[in-house]
Formats: sequence, structure tokens, C-alpha cells
Amino acid sequence: MEDKYIIGKVLKPQGIKGEVKIDYYSSNHDYLKSLKTVYVGKTEYSVKTVNVRNGFAYISFATVQDRNEAELLRNLDIWVEKDKAPELEDEEYFTDDLVGCTLVSEQNDILGHIVNIEKYGSADVFEIIGKNGQQSFPYVKGLIKSVNFEEKKIFIDDKRFNEVVISQ
Repeated sequence: MEDKYIIGKVLKPQGIKGEVKIDYYSSNHDYLKSLKTVYVGKTEYSVKTVNVRNGFAYISFATVQDRNEAELLRNLDIWVEKDKAPELEDEEYFTDDLVGCTLVSEQNDILGHIVNIEKYGSADVFEIIGKNGQQSFPYVKGLIKSVNFEEKKIFIDDKRFNEVVISQ
């Protein structure tokens, strides 16, 4: 997954004109609306329209004309090539870039290394392996204090981490 960012997943067709309902993995709707092309599965699609409502994105593609064509996209990942992805704002990052980073406490203790991030609708769930074995935790507001991509370190709020971490 080094050359792409998964930005969402097709949930189902929406209506009869080929639009699809997307579980979009970000709260930055302007980013999604800025995309001109995306990949669904292995196929590149030109984005015709993007609407966001009720926490989901609804996308029409130029070459998907009806519900039957849209049905073929069900459950496929939507992704963009990293080198063609629009710029993110300050303090924004793709979760895929966090895999492999070291999780560091406020006391500068190494808690572990992020080995996977599962994307769920309500929250991303981070999996780490470290001094306490395998652990997981949902991403919640206030958990990540800062990210240093040069050193591949994520600094977390100890109190928030201890509230949500689950040991396996």
C-alpha cells in the first residue's frame, strides 16, 4: 500500500443513475470534493459529482451510468495515488502514513509500533506491538498530541491512551 491512500469504501449503489454511497475515512469533505479521479478496486474513474450528507459521501462517476454498474463496485476500496493526492492541511495526515510509526508517551517511553490501522465508521482502530504485547485502541479526540514524520514518532496523551487501550 506504499503508493496509494485508501480514502473510503463503496457501501452500495444509491438510486438508479449509477451513484454510489461511500464510507469516507475523513472528516475533510473539501478534500473529497477536490478529487478529479479515483480508483475503485483496480479501475480508474473520473469523478463527476460528490455530495456529502449524514456522514456519508455520494459519488457519481462519468462512466457508471446505472444501478447495475454501480452494484459491481460494492465493497471495493476507493483510493488515490500518493503522488497525485491533493495537499492536506496542517495537522492532517493519512492514517496509512502512521503504520510503522513508534507510539511515544508523554514521558518519552516507547509504547510500541503501529502495525495496522483498521478503518471503521465510528473510529479507526490502531493495533500496536510493544512492551505490553499486542494492544489496540480507537482513535479518539485528544489522543494524538503530535506526529513527527521525519522520526516516524507519534506522541500521545497518556491519560487518553490509558482510557481507551485494550490489551490482547
